[in-house]
Amino acid sequence: MRKNCLYIICTLLAGCCLSCNNQTSLTLPSSGRPYETLVVSETAYWDSIAGRSVAEVLNSDISILPLRERSFRFMHITPQQFDGTMKMVRSIIMIKINSRYTKPRIVLQRNPYAAPQIVLAIEASDEGTFARYVNKYSFQIIKTLVQFEMNTKILSLREKHSGVVSQAIDTIFDGCSVFLPQEFHSVKVGDDFLWASTETASVSQNFVMYSYPADTKTFTEDYFVAKRDSVMKRNIPGRSKGVYLSTDVSNLHLLQLKNRTEVRGLWRMKGDYMGGPFVSQLYINPSNHRVYVVEVFVYAPDRPKGNLIRGLEASLFTLKMPVNHIKDKN
Repeated sequence: MRKNCLYIICTLLAGCCLSCNNQTSLTLPSSGRPYETLVVSETAYWDSIAGRSVAEVLNSDISILPLRERSFRFMHITPQQFDGTMKMVRSIIMIKINSRYTKPRIVLQRNPYAAPQIVLAIEASDEGTFARYVNKYSFQIIKTLVQFEMNTKILSLREKHSGVVSQAIDTIFDGCSVFLPQEFHSVKVGDDFLWASTETASVSQNFVMYSYPADTKTFTEDYFVAKRDSVMKRNIPGRSKGVYLSTDVSNLHLLQLKNRTEVRGLWRMKGDYMGGPFVSQLYINPSNHRVYVVEVFVYAPDRPKGNLIRGLEASLFTLKMPVNHIKDKN
């Protein structure tokens, strides 16, 4: 059964208006933290509408958070400063403006100087054309940079992950697997349910997985909220009676994709003050017609939450579901 698995992996790197040049010969390790980008540009262009357009894209909000947080932190240097250790930074944007560029475009390189690394060279003939092009494809630029970070995290999780959680998921969900960071050790289980977590003094990071028979209304917003709240009420109660983890329906975004449904929103502890962001992915396993939900959520009062939730979200894309089930729970 476990040799025959359906691999569910996210589709990486948007193809719109991107020209790729892959180089993998260099294996020096890259530097920098996730969701930080180095921008290389002549000072005159950085101070112009061209540089402001790039800064505006990188400063754009991460979706569905309690408070506004920018998508990427960034630092600007000139081409003359782009040497040595600067070439080792994991994520780089290069502003290239020259009259010889007859058509604006983005040239994408993977691992040109180190690994893992992504370099986006944005080319245009003048500042105005550059800015208009960046504004037009701002979504694709952010998506490409975010998916690079996701993919990097996924590869890291495949090499190092929590064996405790993996073993529990395999047992409870009949051969399924999900890779979580090694620091996830606390596990609570229920009927077709698992909750894994790790906590520090200021941050609580959480993962839940549950399963139920598929229904014609499975992927509607009302059905999702009702099912999620009932599962959470049963399995993640609060410290007093009537308190449980619930869904904030006032800020919910459900997206139907090719092989899954993605839900982003905010959770609230009903009857208490706690809350934060969550991301859910819903899949149907055609072999047993069951829905598998994998979700991450964080609680980090008085701290930025965007990179915490994005770091955990990568685990959702490591889900593997057995194609052939010995046990049909329907």
